[in-house]
Amino acid sequence: MNKFHQELLEEIKAAGDGESHTAQGSNYTGSTHIGYGVSVLVRRKIVKDWIKKHPVLPLVEYVDLLNSLAKGESMDEKLTVGKLLEYLPKLRSQLDPILVDSWLDELTGWAEIDSLCQSNFTEKDLLNNWDTWEDLIRKFSEDISISKRRASLVL
Repeated sequence: MNKFHQELLEEIKAAGDGESHTAQGSNYTGSTHIGYGVSVLVRRKIVKDWIKKHPVLPLVEYVDLLNSLAKGESMDEKLTVGKLLEYLPKLRSQLDPILVDSWLDELTGWAEIDSLCQSNFTEKDLLNNWDTWEDLIRKFSEDISISKRRASLVL
């Protein structure tokens, strides 16, 4: 586990309700991963506070953190990927879109897919590397995985 991932996970667990439980509390989430009972507002604050502690993050460490979180065992960790994409646009704009494919392999349910794909990548992000994004979105639209087909729609 990435050291930054560990820091974030400790904050998430501390802010949770003290239990781990299946996150499948509603039809929307569809997640099969455990959850720590952390609200969206609290998770946002955790991520924003973490970014303040780490104002200079090299791209390689950012990618390693996102990869590590995507492979985490909880829905909370996976949802944190989307917030880090949203709150760090300069780093996000440097990412290889192919990374999204590998992250989607780790996600289940619409909530996790939407948190990664919905409104995190701007039109500038997409258009600056449109050939790759277009190929990726087309590939997702035909994938056997319902999660990747959902991602194609959301992106």
